[in-house]
Amino acid sequence: MLAKKTAYDDILRPKNHMTVEQIYEDHYKFDWLHQQSIKRSQLNLPESDLRKNGLHHAVYPSLSGADIDGLRKLVDTGNLDFNPQMLSYLKKVITPEIDQQIKQYFNSHYAIVFFAPRETTDTSGLTNPSTKWHCDVAPLNSMMLMCYLDDDSEHQSSTLFMNQQVTQDLKDRGYVYCLVENRLDDIGDLLADSEVSKDQQQVYRHAFNAGETIIFGAANVLHKAEVPKPGGRRRTLDIFVIPSPVPWEQAIAAGYQPGTQCNNFDLEVDRLMNSIDSHKMSVANANANATANEGEDYQEIIQLSEQGGISSKESLRFHIDSIFSSKPYAHKIFEQFSALNLNYNALNIDGLLTFIKSSFKDGLDWTKLFNISDSQNLQDLVDYERRYNESINRFVTVNKPKPEAVMWPIPDHDKYPRCKFDMKPYVQTHKIMDKNTPIGSAGSCFAVEIADVLQREKFNYVVTELGDSPKTEAIIDGYEVGSGKAMYSANFGILFNTPSLRQIAEKAFGEREFNKYLIQIENGLFMDPYRENVYFLSKENYLRDYPKHINAIKNVLLESEVFIFTAGLNECWQVCDGTVISRNPRKGFHHLIDHKVLTVEENIHNIVTFFNIVKHHNPKFKLILTLSPVPLLATGRSYTHHIIEANTHSKAVLRVALEEVVKQHKDIYYLPSYEMVTECTKNPWLPDHRHVTPETVESVVDMFKEMYVN
Repeated sequence: MLAKKTAYDDILRPKNHMTVEQIYEDHYKFDWLHQQSIKRSQLNLPESDLRKNGLHHAVYPSLSGADIDGLRKLVDTGNLDFNPQMLSYLKKVITPEIDQQIKQYFNSHYAIVFFAPRETTDTSGLTNPSTKWHCDVAPLNSMMLMCYLDDDSEHQSSTLFMNQQVTQDLKDRGYVYCLVENRLDDIGDLLADSEVSKDQQQVYRHAFNAGETIIFGAANVLHKAEVPKPGGRRRTLDIFVIPSPVPWEQAIAAGYQPGTQCNNFDLEVDRLMNSIDSHKMSVANANANATANEGEDYQEIIQLSEQGGISSKESLRFHIDSIFSSKPYAHKIFEQFSALNLNYNALNIDGLLTFIKSSFKDGLDWTKLFNISDSQNLQDLVDYERRYNESINRFVTVNKPKPEAVMWPIPDHDKYPRCKFDMKPYVQTHKIMDKNTPIGSAGSCFAVEIADVLQREKFNYVVTELGDSPKTEAIIDGYEVGSGKAMYSANFGILFNTPSLRQIAEKAFGEREFNKYLIQIENGLFMDPYRENVYFLSKENYLRDYPKHINAIKNVLLESEVFIFTAGLNECWQVCDGTVISRNPRKGFHHLIDHKVLTVEENIHNIVTFFNIVKHHNPKFKLILTLSPVPLLATGRSYTHHIIEANTHSKAVLRVALEEVVKQHKDIYYLPSYEMVTECTKNPWLPDHRHVTPETVESVVDMFKEMYVN
């Protein structure tokens, strides 16, 4: 951590190195490749000195005399091809000593991903990001080899290094993978605030002789190239290697041909393992065919390598058949493909799709309308590629709206520690309102808490009735007379379930007839069973309040452009006339009701019916759904279910219903308050372990503002 504010705080991206490393190690599968390479190489070498000393670099002699001159001439062309001549140079650069050091660094064999010429001059170096302190964006277990072709005295452009302690410190503080344009030539000010001791901040420089090669873990050690002196010219051959189950020359023989420029590495593990495993399979098949009895009838196995891919003629047929619904057309493509001189060692899905696209391009008349079969074949190919891309990128964090949303946060993960208490559990935002937008709410007791914070934070909270006339109209339990601080937008009371939500719209717009029930409770007050926590001194007060209340509900639904409903529980009581009351019945009402457990479909129907009724009368209406984290107080299923078991079922059914409703309607949204409280808040509960703290409610409203408020 930085000890004090510095001038560079705005360029730092703390913890970004963990995201970058996760992409390469997990999603590009380089950690898996390293483990497989160690396992299959079985070298069991001692720990690398390069790792132990924390420098991750070393210099060795490799070329001399005519070889240096010959490679210079090739580099001067600026475009090296992979051919027998280039292969011979690679063998000379990678001496037995260098070969042993790389294998010891990985504890496995290795393969060459690419080789490339590099020329840096005094002018090109000024704008080259490699001349600023950085680590390469690459797999952690990888190495760069740079064979210098000119003496240091000719250019004075060495490669400078820090040690791993400094590198890790600047990774943690967010410098190493900052934006390229923010890289620094001088990191002295950053090191001044470092916890790494001064004697560990030494810069390492080697004066290269032509023909010397440096090997280094480019993703593990901070480095930069010096800008050549005026008129100086530095030429190198760069070779990038990764772990491999087989030696690099054997990988090439199997079809893993090195590239001639740097790439983003996302397909390299597949390309390497497909080549190696397909080659092994081809050899095994050839041996099996040589010993098989002539005419023996057997069923071909469609075998896939650990990385997928195409390994044989039958595998090719299977993959083409999986793309096209037209079997005659699939057979036609298969015959075209089979007529080629295929190298199954290097064939993969990308190559197959490229060939088929080329076949489409050459075989269709693009100046006319396609016939039905051509259109279907083309659509099959597009659908297959879309599914393939979606599948391969399903758990990749790059290009996702919120990379942290992909993987469960594990605090003690050895590479990517994350804590769920530092997160807000949403991905998408929908800026559908500002603080002036009329907003109403209804729902469970958690909805009451949200209404309180919305009013306190000066949102345009719609209130169409209060409880300021308790002697002549309704008494609202919990409302402070004269305060003007409403518990609900209208006095419908607590609505615990979705049919109660539907019913307020049906009442407001006359969609259904409701009987006027009143229950007299122990203290002599009367209550409306449809309105939890709403009471009356007399029947006359109830009748006086009733039409005003219906009009108040209607006005809330007509005035609100955004409306929050918090679903609370999945159990309800259904009256004999088909209507539903909000919560537990009172004495004298049991003979008229049945306990009911709602299904996902019933909850969906209730919410959608409410929404459609209101939307018909108020086209601007938008609905935000939330799920209350407050558990059931009691369950009506205790003959068969424990209260905790019933609560889990209740929340699960409601959560699925809300998900389906949001998925099906563009003006309905979900606020993950349940997830925020139960997973992302460290101590959310009051001592009763049912209701949440005020601070927890405020964090939910903060998330609401992030997601929905401009």
